[in-house]
Amino acid sequence: MSPNLDTLRDILLDLVNDPDMKPSDMDGRPGKETKCNLAVNRICQAFGIFCFQGKLANDIVGMLKDELEGWSEVKASQAAAHAMTGGLAIAARKGLGHGHVAVIWPAALVMSGTFGKKVPWVANVGKDCGIMKMSMAFSAKKGEPSYWNYRG
Repeated sequence: MSPNLDTLRDILLDLVNDPDMKPSDMDGRPGKETKCNLAVNRICQAFGIFCFQGKLANDIVGMLKDELEGWSEVKASQAAAHAMTGGLAIAARKGLGHGHVAVIWPAALVMSGTFGKKVPWVANVGKDCGIMKMSMAFSAKKGEPSYWNYRG
């Protein structure tokens, strides 16, 4: 199933505004855990994609880089264009300890002073949840994420 553009926006807005997606203590250790992996899994399930269930962000990035069926690595502009048709696109970056993943919000690229170029918008679930520039969700110190389109 592929949601249409309005449905995709509604699903993403519900996700970033869901209180259960805010960082919380999930493991009993000090600090709050973020839930980007759970958010991406939830969106993927709306598209009938269940392979990310129970996976952490680094696992998801690894699966995408291992040429997971239906996914292709693309440029930022291609990810944004795909999302604007109601398609599923993900920004993903592996990290030490844990990485980060976010679904591309369907909108035109926007200038980022941090990265010095135009970047996509993302529906981010992490330390901060909301619709934001990719540069607000992914630290420039760690580099730009890779982008992935799902074509089924």
